[in-house]
Amino acid sequence: MSGHVVIGGGVAGRHHLRVLSDLGRDAVQLIDIADPDYERRWRNVVDAISGEEIWHVCTPTHTHLDYLSLLGEVSPQARVILEKPIGRPGESTAFIHQMKRVDVMVQSQYGYARVVDAFAHFARDSTQDGPLEIDIAFSKKRYSDGRFEDPDRCAFGYEGFHQVAIGLRLIEIFRGELAARLFADTARLAIRRSDLSGYEFEMEANAVRMSLSSVLDREPRSSRITVKGSDGREIALSFETDRWCTGQPRQLHSIHVSGGEMLIEEDLMRTGIETCLNMLEEGDRRGIARNQARALEIEMLLDKACSDRSINLL
Repeated sequence: MSGHVVIGGGVAGRHHLRVLSDLGRDAVQLIDIADPDYERRWRNVVDAISGEEIWHVCTPTHTHLDYLSLLGEVSPQARVILEKPIGRPGESTAFIHQMKRVDVMVQSQYGYARVVDAFAHFARDSTQDGPLEIDIAFSKKRYSDGRFEDPDRCAFGYEGFHQVAIGLRLIEIFRGELAARLFADTARLAIRRSDLSGYEFEMEANAVRMSLSSVLDREPRSSRITVKGSDGREIALSFETDRWCTGQPRQLHSIHVSGGEMLIEEDLMRTGIETCLNMLEEGDRRGIARNQARALEIEMLLDKACSDRSINLL
């Protein structure tokens, strides 16, 4: 057997199936963990392993570590695309061990989004020197069936990875890779609110302040990224989950700069998954290592934000 194996038939799994189809990847098998016949289907797939497969782990967060461990046993040096976040609080060390056994790319559509590059291009002149402020606010319509209720990190467990990925990528573009890594290592955190319905966080280090907020299950369904540099000028990137391009799974983004607006369409899921696929298929060791390092940086900040010992109530 070769091709792609998608583990998990939920929202993320269906996105992976769609993108693989769009990319012309025809040899795809789905193992739905909710399927009553799951055990037989899993055994059939494992029995036919060729070692050339790319595995897509799209299962609930608390199962990620178990699946990476299992894949390391049944298919040494397996290639894996792992949905975010990588795991539960405190599991980072175990993931580092598993990443030595299998090639893992953590799927981060915002971490690779082309629209973020375009946005940063317009904001770069305002952010070269002095303090930098990044504000990332999400407001999305979510259904209330438990899908977005992370028992460990509440709403932050689902939206937080996206937002921190955007923030660290912007710091990297504006200040360099070392600055992003230092921010992840040294950021001081403060929380105003964090529960199942949303959160408000602030992270600050080395003259960079990042504000994160999210509101779930409310209107309007719009999100906004704002950068304010030392010259005081604000540049904003907006995207609305209601404004999908007709008949296409692409979001419509608008960059607001100098009183004008630039509209950009992008299928964020396709960008992220395709980037992961390309790096795994090409054996891009540097790209894989950087992906893992960034995912672990984000995971560290998520853990810090959800640790009672590190949270300062404002």
